[in-house]
Amino acid sequence: HGREEIRLHIVCDVPDELIDFTFEWKGLKKLCVAVSFRSIIAEQKKEPEMTVRYYISSADLTAEKFATAIRNHWHVENKLHWRLDGVPQEHKIAA
Repeated sequence: HGREEIRLHIVCDVPDELIDFTFEWKGLKKLCVAVSFRSIIAEQKKEPEMTVRYYISSADLTAEKFATAIRNHWHVENKLHWRLDGVPQEHKIAA
């Protein structure tokens, strides 16, 4: 799609300092961070855009499993968008 993207996935156990907050999230096991650096190929001189997203998980994830879970989530999310018209205004054409 005319862009390059590098992704970094970090997963760590909940630190002792946050253990008191686990009552808010039953079964909280992991803190996860997804960092992506995206460049548009046509804009070679432009600095890459960095995006950081934070997640919590009750699953015992590795960084690889976390990356797969994110990709699968967005794959399903994107498949939910319906295409209404293959041809513009197709729904208005009388049979």
